[in-house]
Amino acid sequence: MLTARDVAQFFIMKGLDDEESGISNLKLQKLLYYAKGFHQAIGLDRRSGHLGAPGA
Repeated sequence: MLTARDVAQFFIMKGLDDEESGISNLKLQKLLYYAKGFHQAIGLDRRSGHLGAPGA
């Protein structure tokens, strides 16, 4: 299971590849916010890692 730190490191590395100055703190916060929302929208169960209705 990925942690928020793992996802942040992925975005930071992508930012270093795409931009000269890296990624700003605000941009990283926004990307993590969107990633969390997407994760919740697809209904991935935190405990089992399976797709399904949240809370089911």
